[in-house]
Amino acid sequence: RSLHQEAVRGEGRMLVVAADAGKVEEWLQQAALADVDIAAYNSATSTTVSGPGKQLEALARFARKQRVASVPLQVDYPFHSRALERVREALLSDLG
Repeated sequence: RSLHQEAVRGEGRMLVVAADAGKVEEWLQQAALADVDIAAYNSATSTTVSGPGKQLEALARFARKQRVASVPLQVDYPFHSRALERVREALLSDLG
C-alpha cells in the first residue's frame, strides 16, 4: 500500500478542523474549495479534510474567520481523498 501511496506524495496535505462535518462541507461550498475532501469524521466537533495544500490553507483562513481552530497534519500525502483514486486499480491488483 505504501508503495502506491508514494505516487501521490506532495500532491496534497491534511487538516483537522474543530467543527462537525456538515459545517465543514458547508464552508467548502461557500469558499469554493472543490478539491478538498472529507477524510475522516473524527467526532461531533472534529473533522479531518484532505486536498491540495493551497486549498487547505484557504479553508484554515476561512475557519479562523469563523473563530474555529484548525491544525495542519504533518504529512505530505492527501490520504483518504480522491487523489488516491489514480492508484486504486494498481493497488487492488497487487493485493490480488
